[in-house]
Amino acid sequence: MTPHDMLEDALHSELIYKYSAPRLDLLKSTLIRFTQPNGLNDPFEARPRLLMDSLAPEDIESARAEAKMMGLSPDLPREQLEALFLRGFPAHRMDERSFPGLWPCHLPALREEPFESLGELDRFRADEAAREFMDAASKELGILCLTEDGHSQLMWAHYACSHSGVLLTFHREHAFFKEGMGLHRVEYAPRRVAVTSKDGLFRICGVRFEDAVPLPLRAFLRKHPVWSHEVELRMMRALSESVAQRLDKPDVYLFPVPPTALAAIVLGARASAEYVAAVRAILSSDGRWSHVRLFEAILDGQEMALNYEETEMRRGSSR
Repeated sequence: MTPHDMLEDALHSELIYKYSAPRLDLLKSTLIRFTQPNGLNDPFEARPRLLMDSLAPEDIESARAEAKMMGLSPDLPREQLEALFLRGFPAHRMDERSFPGLWPCHLPALREEPFESLGELDRFRADEAAREFMDAASKELGILCLTEDGHSQLMWAHYACSHSGVLLTFHREHAFFKEGMGLHRVEYAPRRVAVTSKDGLFRICGVRFEDAVPLPLRAFLRKHPVWSHEVELRMMRALSESVAQRLDKPDVYLFPVPPTALAAIVLGARASAEYVAAVRAILSSDGRWSHVRLFEAILDGQEMALNYEETEMRRGSSR
């Protein structure tokens, strides 16, 4: 039985996890940070690729879903799907070949220099649409990154400060994880989601830009397969719903976590004696955490593996 399985068996619950630095913020305040996409460690977050005069697989998926909603077969040939759901209007656009008298076209509301062609105008607008999306994403959305893997030595090393931090263990089915936009699995694929420009229409993840409010969640749920070992889950909330910001870092948004959502804490194998004592003191004296069980990660004596061992706690009732 792996430590992950042992935790679920001991706690009689389906669990999800967060590897964390040796901090006490959550235990002291019940607040946790939801991070903006541009604050995460993957530089590709919320940076879609741009497809000109083309469609992405998400566009076709969206057209099939729309066909199904209208009572049509979702298995229509692609040509029919494009004609019914993905074609711009008017079908004949005023490009420089058909309407040479219109070009170069001066549109001062967009930029001072004239546009030499319709293609150049489309490219400019698509670039602006992608920038607006990235800007909105980091002004409006916070992400709490979690994992389904409660026994990852890589994540202990990367996110728990070389095993000196903790593994926060949560009840997956707790109502907290159904709030906001809920909990979603990350998909791992080599290509970024796309902003597409075709026939004057712009889409992000298959959603037309004018309909992309709120922001399409799928745009924040794709990472390269090199990250697949993280088995990541994401919970997303509007930053406007946060209850506090760090005074020293106003771009840090904090959200309350019900204490009952936390099932257990696993102390890292290299956690300092001072940190272990601080965690034990809070769990022992603060009644909000009286239900939380405490484990320690121990180096296996034979294998390059970790074992989780529960530690006894004396509980008080100061709060």
